Amino acid sequence: MPGTVFISGLFTGINWADVIDKIMEVEQKRIDMLDEEKDTYENKLSAWQELNTKLLNVKTTAEDLADEDAFNVFSVDLTASSGEAENFVSASAGTDAQVGVYDIVIKQLAQAKVDRSQSFSSATDDLNLSGTLELRKTGTTDWTDITIETTDSLTDIKNKINQYTDQTGVVASIVQYGENDYRLVLSAQQTGTSNAFEVGQTTVAATTDGLGFWDDDFTTENIVTQAQNAIVNVYGEDAERSSNTITDLLPGVTLNLKNADANVTITLTVNRDVDTIVGNIKNFFDQINDVFEYINNQYVYAEGDESAPPLMGDSTLSLLQSDLRNKLSSGVTWNSTTHYLFEIGISVDENGIYSVDEDTLRDAIVNNFDTVRNLFADTDEATGVAAELDDFLDYITDEYQEGYIQTRMDEVQTNIDNIDKQIEEIERQMDIERERLYEQFNALETYMAQMQQMQQWLEQQLNALS
Repeated sequence: MPGTVFISGLFTGINWADVIDKIMEVEQKRIDMLDEEKDTYENKLSAWQELNTKLLNVKTTAEDLADEDAFNVFSVDLTASSGEAENFVSASAGTDAQVGVYDIVIKQLAQAKVDRSQSFSSATDDLNLSGTLELRKTGTTDWTDITIETTDSLTDIKNKINQYTDQTGVVASIVQYGENDYRLVLSAQQTGTSNAFEVGQTTVAATTDGLGFWDDDFTTENIVTQAQNAIVNVYGEDAERSSNTITDLLPGVTLNLKNADANVTITLTVNRDVDTIVGNIKNFFDQINDVFEYINNQYVYAEGDESAPPLMGDSTLSLLQSDLRNKLSSGVTWNSTTHYLFEIGISVDENGIYSVDEDTLRDAIVNNFDTVRNLFADTDEATGVAAELDDFLDYITDEYQEGYIQTRMDEVQTNIDNIDKQIEEIERQMDIERERLYEQFNALETYMAQMQQMQQWLEQQLNALS
């Protein structure tokens, strides 16, 4: 034992350490049996965890298809009467888009107003200017006063202006056009006439004694780019927008204008994105088939393997299989009529494995879109199979809902924990028993040593007498 030195059989001649080991081996068999039982439960738990992961994969795809927006997906095609349409505009369609064809002409791009100062030889030297620079957003009445001091450099003035960008809508920057040629550039934060800005007619804004945003007579402003709106003509009618990114002209379509040409007509076609819808539905059934194939494999012995699959005979597995089949086969009712998946090209074989006929499904999406959507999604008319399956899987897999899958895994884990406690208790009892046996045999060794010493003493006394 730890901390104690024992010499087995020194006086008794009995290898009692081996005897104790043999006794402990008998007790160890109880642990071995429990270990085998624990392995069985751990295999079950691992199998349930793997199946639960597959169910969560189904839930993810079901949750996506349960949303009507999963079916409100559209593609945009652009063609131009001259040149490449992509050189003039790019477009994307959101879930609010509508199938349609639009002819548009980009007559003008939106621009931000830009003013430029006169030239200065340095961006960091003191300008020896003093006064007030006034700025305000177009359409507002109050000026923002920026105080310019004689020790301010062009960089200092730029920084002061940018402290008030939220108020003025102006962003200042410095451009070096050449050696000893630095200009202060004022740009509106956003394009469009409503987002332009004004520079006040103060001395510091004039040319001779100021920054040069106005001439000395305050008749001409040094404008590099005048603010203007984008103009897009749709079927002969002009529409103006302050930005080149337009989201409110065509239903659900975002236009990003790139170039304007009044002589080029761009045809924009919005179609339902059948490929994406088909792909999402196929992925949904791929995940479902993965679950059913896994369940089916729990009912058969693997080739060359005499041991049963870990979940064979598990009643919870049978319940799960039955519930999943019912959710998918019971049909969806709206307008007093029940519809089924086979109507849109989805079939199931005797093993519960689903197949998708793409041609039939595509035809249904084009010609019976509402039927396809209602069979899967949660709509005002019906609760489709994806929505039903999402709710069902949310319940049975959620550890806080105590659904039967999570409950079954908890039960198996409890069995594993109980076995661990039993093993721990047996090992504790074995340690106590081993200690007791060691002490008993050691006491026997001590007693035998004393007897041998007494025998030797008696023999010495007898020899002395003789």
